[in-house]
Amino acid sequence: MKAKSSAQVMKAYNQQRVLNVIYYEGPISRIDIAAKTGLTQQTITNITGRLLEENIIIEGKSTGSGAGRKPIPLEINHSQLYAIGIEITVQSIRGILVDFNHNILAEQSIDAANYNNADDTLHYLQSIIDALLTNASSLQLIKGIGISIQGVVDPLAGIVINSHALHLKDYPLKEKLEQHYSFPVHIDNDINTIAIVENSGGALDSSQNNLTLSIDEGIGGAIVINKELYTGYHHRAGEFGHIKTFFGKDALPCHCGSAGCLTTMASIGGLENVFSISIDNMIKEIMKGNQRYENALLKIGNAIGDGLCNLIIFFDPEKVLLTGRLFDMAGDFIIPIIKEKMKTSVPHFSRDVILEYLSKRQEQASMAAELAIQEMFKL
Repeated sequence: MKAKSSAQVMKAYNQQRVLNVIYYEGPISRIDIAAKTGLTQQTITNITGRLLEENIIIEGKSTGSGAGRKPIPLEINHSQLYAIGIEITVQSIRGILVDFNHNILAEQSIDAANYNNADDTLHYLQSIIDALLTNASSLQLIKGIGISIQGVVDPLAGIVINSHALHLKDYPLKEKLEQHYSFPVHIDNDINTIAIVENSGGALDSSQNNLTLSIDEGIGGAIVINKELYTGYHHRAGEFGHIKTFFGKDALPCHCGSAGCLTTMASIGGLENVFSISIDNMIKEIMKGNQRYENALLKIGNAIGDGLCNLIIFFDPEKVLLTGRLFDMAGDFIIPIIKEKMKTSVPHFSRDVILEYLSKRQEQASMAAELAIQEMFKL
């Protein structure tokens, strides 16, 4: 492939700057775009002309008053731009086709609980994408595919470093898909996807430094510092489930090779294994006054609170987002325990941290689609 010249790189970068301004601040006039980007009026005219021809942006109605030519506002052509969002879990793959107004135009899902190898996973995934593409009036309208996957991911390289249940290890998923489709593909793990989306117009938008904690079948986390996702050297930063919170007889062996990890008892999988009861039935028993299970959930709530307080002390975030099925099922019981723990275990200067709750029932596929949309306008 022939390398781009510096002039071509600059042209592409300037166009991306203009797109970014129109997306985040539109409707906006050409004059205001020039003022915000520092580009010349002629450059703005050339770039917006190309974007209008490609139907990526549209002109709105002038709202100016007085004599002279009125500025014409420009905005993204949301209804004529599409993205695909895919959620890959150990049980299934679900995909949606959306426009940039987040209207769902089509959806497909497949029960893929028995992945036998990496080829199986790729086959299931491509079958979902192919089915969604048949619902697009033109493939030219599709601007990207976003994929949320359970596992350890290098999002820059588009490699699934490890997703045991999906039989993916050091797997170049982005490359495989981009060889097959003509759209850019963006991949991240499920918790990072939540953090990215919620930091842009969501529950975490108003904060610069925040943490996301998900407790579901497993436990995961995401760290955002100065509005940038921190992934760590091995792309494993935020592995909240392996913080040591259980000791003595409660320090159960963990699959990571250590013992006492939060995930061994506080994840839904760990909880159900240790107490031999489903989370649904545990909640029902607690509602009946079963003291054994109430004490169990109290222990788990305190362990989550201890681990989270340590993170708050270390990272000093403005907000913490709690999500996942454990909070969906038992949040009314556990979140007050966490808040009470924070009153005594966090230094006074960090006690103003804001706890947010996001139901994991929100569509992960929609968030994956939003990931693709945001990438299109990213600088």
